[in-house]
Amino acid sequence: MRLKSVSGFRRISGQRFATELIVKKRTRTEVSLELHEEVAVRAHRISMADCPDCGGEMRMIPANEAAMIAKITARELYSRVSTGELHFTEDRLGLLYICAESLRNLLTAEARDMAKAANRDE
Repeated sequence: MRLKSVSGFRRISGQRFATELIVKKRTRTEVSLELHEEVAVRAHRISMADCPDCGGEMRMIPANEAAMIAKITARELYSRVSTGELHFTEDRLGLLYICAESLRNLLTAEARDMAKAANRDE
């Protein structure tokens, strides 16, 4: 038996057989996700007080709410207060209040560090 290829067909002893063409198609799906999150803090829980480090009257946020805003545990928040990363004051009952400006500065510094790390990984 002699095989002869002619325009997509093969002839084997006078019979015609269609050849199968196998085409593999690859698809690539790329998904990107961008999240923007805003946290609203009730205004009646925020008080104005003198921040000893900023040197002026600043917004002060209760420690538990500051931890929620920063998405860290209360233990981590107290640790950052003790290292001086966050400014604070205490009321007459001994409750801890965090300076909103120092919290904002900490969050932007962390966001910058995360962006730098992401750029290094690319």
